Amino acid sequence: MFNILSALKNNLQSPSPIKTKRIFTHNPSQAMCYSALDNSPLGTCIRASYMNNKEYPKSNPMGIYVQMTAEAGKLWESWLINQYKELGIYVDHSVRMYDESHNLSGELDILHMNPLTDKLEITECKQYNGSNFYAQNSIVGSAKQRPTPKESHLLQCFDYLLMCKNTGHDITHTNLLYLDRSCGSYYNNFQFRISLTTLTNKNVCPLIEYLDSEGKVQSYIDTRITEKAMYEKNEMLDTFLENELLPPRDFALKYTEDKIELLFKSKQISANKYNKWKENPAKNFIGDWNCVYCPFGPDLNGFSTCWSLNE
Repeated sequence: MFNILSALKNNLQSPSPIKTKRIFTHNPSQAMCYSALDNSPLGTCIRASYMNNKEYPKSNPMGIYVQMTAEAGKLWESWLINQYKELGIYVDHSVRMYDESHNLSGELDILHMNPLTDKLEITECKQYNGSNFYAQNSIVGSAKQRPTPKESHLLQCFDYLLMCKNTGHDITHTNLLYLDRSCGSYYNNFQFRISLTTLTNKNVCPLIEYLDSEGKVQSYIDTRITEKAMYEKNEMLDTFLENELLPPRDFALKYTEDKIELLFKSKQISANKYNKWKENPAKNFIGDWNCVYCPFGPDLNGFSTCWSLNE
């Protein structure tokens, strides 16, 4: 019997026959900054960005599941484009942009007209597994939790708006649209509308709007993210690249014992997770998810390109 699934897997994981070195630019899909509130890292790790640009070998490359979800994302985006055309609001898709002043380049998923304002807006299409309670609850929210976009997606949308501002395009809003690929419920699909707002201290931050369960517009400002913080971290990466200096890690694969105890006391780590760590710290280590899913993070045998390097 011809193994169709095996053939599909091999095809998805086969390397490109053409290898090219991309001219370095900062990319909104890899946006990053340090929080303006507590200096904690948001978005992509600066070391991972450095290692990616310098073409370090990937110890934890994209697996078949992630590749398939990426392919599903393309199909959902194509579906959304067709829906926009039927609604009569479609303008363009896969629109490339370049901000020379900050060496930023990116590709907008969809450009559409907002029929309420007759102005151009961006739609960034993301898909997620809405059948996962924690994923659904974090995005859609609950009675006790406000709907919240993923940090990396918010940073990406914020970067697009900064690019539009810097290049003279009159586009002031990005719609971050989450589509539930599991089709568990239509209400697992969710929309955030993001714009730039200037605070009294002159910081430019993202203003996030969404519709609550009653259809009323709610909004909040994420003051952790600022235009200044975004550019400062990009400039840090530029300096490391120019001087060929390996940046420090933004995240930790394994927390120290003191940090775990502190996080447990502040209820940032569940009792179940804490008890498992106590039973076997080596096997059930606790750390940042960013390191676990990083392409330079640990493979199935525990080897990590990043963590094998000296500081």
